[in-house]
Amino acid sequence: MSVVNFAVAILVPRLLRRVSAAQVMLAGVILTAAGMWWLAQVQADSSFLLGVALPMVVIGAGQGLTFAPLTGFGLDGAIASDAGAASGLVNTAHQLGSSLGLAVLVAISTAAAGGTGVAAVVTRTDAALTAATVLLVAGAVLAAVGTVRRRTTH
Repeated sequence: MSVVNFAVAILVPRLLRRVSAAQVMLAGVILTAAGMWWLAQVQADSSFLLGVALPMVVIGAGQGLTFAPLTGFGLDGAIASDAGAASGLVNTAHQLGSSLGLAVLVAISTAAAGGTGVAAVVTRTDAALTAATVLLVAGAVLAAVGTVRRRTTH
């Protein structure tokens, strides 16, 4: 996933010459949500390639498309003398969002099923990954709405 994330992120500047940052970010969030949904379908008897590896590649590609434009939006409007502070704030927001998101998903996973064994692990993992998919879809909707509002106000 990290290698794909990095490889796709390298292509983002070229994409930004052809389409808007909002379109790249929205495509990335949608791709990440699709990969997360695919990963949520994993079962105890799923093959590693189809059940885990390929969905993780899709997630990595989506994240590679998402983070550069997202960071750019976070810095948009900051004056040059405040760019360092704005960048620090954006990175802090990324870290806090990741930590809080993970905490919520762990809580959902923990609450999903009792018992032990492979079936319980699959149930808990499915609950967390499905919740992550829902959050990503909500993020895509917010990004799309923000893109439309931004176009109409500029």
